[in-house]
Amino acid sequence: MTKPSHPWIKKRPCIVCGANLPANATKCNACQSFQDIRRHFAFPATVFSLLVAVVGVASAVFSAYFYVRDYHSQTAFKVTGSDRNVLYVKVWNTGRKPSKLLSYTLRFGSLPIGDATLEIIKPDQQEAKSVIMPGQPVKVGLWVPHELELYDSGTLRRYSKDEIRALLKDDRYKTMPLTLVVNVEESNDSSDWHPVNIVIPMRSFHARSDTFPGDWASEFLLASMSG
Repeated sequence: MTKPSHPWIKKRPCIVCGANLPANATKCNACQSFQDIRRHFAFPATVFSLLVAVVGVASAVFSAYFYVRDYHSQTAFKVTGSDRNVLYVKVWNTGRKPSKLLSYTLRFGSLPIGDATLEIIKPDQQEAKSVIMPGQPVKVGLWVPHELELYDSGTLRRYSKDEIRALLKDDRYKTMPLTLVVNVEESNDSSDWHPVNIVIPMRSFHARSDTFPGDWASEFLLASMSG
């Protein structure tokens, strides 16, 4: 049997659901809503559960993204120096699949030398160092199979080896940046035909590059010139 309410007890409605409450009530028994300033900080359990679920889904999506991003090969390199015959390059692969070095082009910036195609030295060819496995970095040696072409691409003026030697000693050219461009076949590159390639052609390689001071390779350059 429900106890009759006492007429002398002051009542007021719940600010959320409107149920009658004692005037001094701080929480509604019907909807569990606070009646004081705490109502502004109340966080329904359903909303909290929803946010937890959203965070969980987002975390899974990010994990999947980073897994896919790192699943294929990710190749980079740095020119580390040279001697008279070889330009040395350190190459590494931070992905999960092997990559392959395809070709090498040396560009000379403002020096009057034409772009040169380099090749991997024979011992490194025999050890298949052009295939870059995930994990440990690999040191690769490159050489110039043909003499460098000495000319100014703007004026087509030809230069002698002695003139290039003088330029390499000039402070303006000593640290002139050279650029090595390496075409790399990453594991997500493909030249194979596939229906989707008609709409979105697949790349057959990625062009990676590194810039380094010219005086790192002055001996190497001079040895590759005639005269």
